[in-house]
Amino acid sequence: MKKVNYFRALVILLSMKRLLFYIISLGLLASCAKDSNIEDRDKDPNFSNKPTVAELAANQAPEPRLVDIYNEKGAIVYAPKGTILTFPPNTYGNIAGTITLKIYEVMDKKSMIGTGVYTETEDGRMLNSYGMFKVEAYRLGTLVQPQLNVQVTMPVPSGVNPSNAKLFELVESLDTNRMQMIGKWKESSSSWSLDTSSKRAVFSISLLNWCNLDAYIASGSNNRIYVSVPDGFTNKNTAVYFNLDGVRGVTQLNTDAVKKKFYTLELNSGLSGTLVVCSRKDNVYYKKIIKVTFTGAEQTFDITDMEPANQAQMEEILAKM
Repeated sequence: MKKVNYFRALVILLSMKRLLFYIISLGLLASCAKDSNIEDRDKDPNFSNKPTVAELAANQAPEPRLVDIYNEKGAIVYAPKGTILTFPPNTYGNIAGTITLKIYEVMDKKSMIGTGVYTETEDGRMLNSYGMFKVEAYRLGTLVQPQLNVQVTMPVPSGVNPSNAKLFELVESLDTNRMQMIGKWKESSSSWSLDTSSKRAVFSISLLNWCNLDAYIASGSNNRIYVSVPDGFTNKNTAVYFNLDGVRGVTQLNTDAVKKKFYTLELNSGLSGTLVVCSRKDNVYYKKIIKVTFTGAEQTFDITDMEPANQAQMEEILAKM
């Protein structure tokens, strides 16, 4: 029998343990170096995980109300801000069982900005909104479309009547010049009546699109307000909002590729409001707020000094629209 050299075996075993220790140590060092790189990256002013302006704006959107109804029976559903929807039996065709509704209701400017539904028509006119809503319906997680109209009533301010306000539906479209904007409004073929005792608008409408009850704001002088911003501020990282005084009207300015400026819709003299400029450039938030009254002639506001801001300040500006 071959004699075992126990001493040599012990030396080999110790050498192997030492090698294993070195391998583990190198792995730990590499892991620490990787973590350190991540930390350094997070401190890099050119790296950012801060929300974009569009994401900050989207945070202002109201949460939808979730409601289950039995399609065969129909239902009366109350939206969060006072709109009442009456669903007739089989609104969603021959689907049997429960339909889950997601009801979005927009009654203020910050919610308009959050959802991307501004008060601007397809033909470039401003609106004063008395209320917007949209209903999405799902059967077991799958979107389903209505087959019947729904009766709607919604509160309206004193003095609003069918002679000075109309129903509109949203034509959804992607506008690459304006972050988050999801479409523009066109007049609906549906009409409405006023229940004078309850001061509520009453109408029957399809729930295929966003619905809006609005009055036109006088416009059409063929002149605009232009806003120029410093180099590096573009429609990719900057949003300019026009918040009209005294009405539920707000929109986001478009950009002129030739003049390289932001611009409003065509306006009539006497309209006043606030231009709100929000940006995130090179990992820094910036803001600028300008009070304006439209004189009737073309006006240009040259912004040369954008003001640094923190995230809380940006969120406050959007929330107070």
